Amino acid sequence: MAAELAFLLYRQRADWIVKYPFSKTCVFDGNTMEDIDDDEDGSHSGVEKELPKQVEIFVFPGLYKRGNADGEGYDVESCMVKAKVRCVRFGS
Repeated sequence: MAAELAFLLYRQRADWIVKYPFSKTCVFDGNTMEDIDDDEDGSHSGVEKELPKQVEIFVFPGLYKRGNADGEGYDVESCMVKAKVRCVRFGS
C-alpha cells in the first residue's frame, strides 16, 4: 500500500504538503479540520451544535494538494485529508 502511494505521488506533478491549518483565531473549520471529540451520537442539542468551536490542540496534520497531475493550477490548494483537532465550545 505504501509503495502504491509512493508511485502515485512520484507520477504526479502536484505539490503535496503535510501541515497544520493554523489560523490567527484558531476557530474550527469543518473544511480542513476534524474534531476527534465530536459527538456523532447526537447527544448535543441543536443550539449547542451551532455554536462556534475553538481549537484547543492540533493532534495530527492534514494533507494538502496544490496543482494537478499535469503540473498546472498551483494557485489552488485543496485539503485532501483533514487535520485532527480537539476543540472546546465557546461559552462552555
